[in-house]
Amino acid sequence: MTKEISQELATILLDYSQETRQGVEKIAQEVAQKGARTLQQTSPRVKGIYASGWTMQKQGDSFVIANITSPFLTHLLEKGHTTRNGKSRTKAKPHIGKVEAEVNKEFEEKVRRELGK
Repeated sequence: MTKEISQELATILLDYSQETRQGVEKIAQEVAQKGARTLQQTSPRVKGIYASGWTMQKQGDSFVIANITSPFLTHLLEKGHTTRNGKSRTKAKPHIGKVEAEVNKEFEEKVRRELGK
């Protein structure tokens, strides 16, 4: 009888962990897509390509927001950089950090709600 109970309990826990994993993955995908859309709307317009290049990509078990058209510009625009002649710096245009903080906070809140069910 105890063997049957332990097998039933193991099945219940496995089902719960799979449901939880699927729920968290769905939340991660939704939040990442929202973050990519927000960056498309709020990013600086550099030759019309940079802002439209934000997308969400799945890498393994994670969802990553990346700029596929101009990945080399993200840090330069976010932090500023030295000009070509080396005599001055460009003004930083922070746009990624704010969205990152919002996405992380939203993800955490939604996962807490999901686990609290």
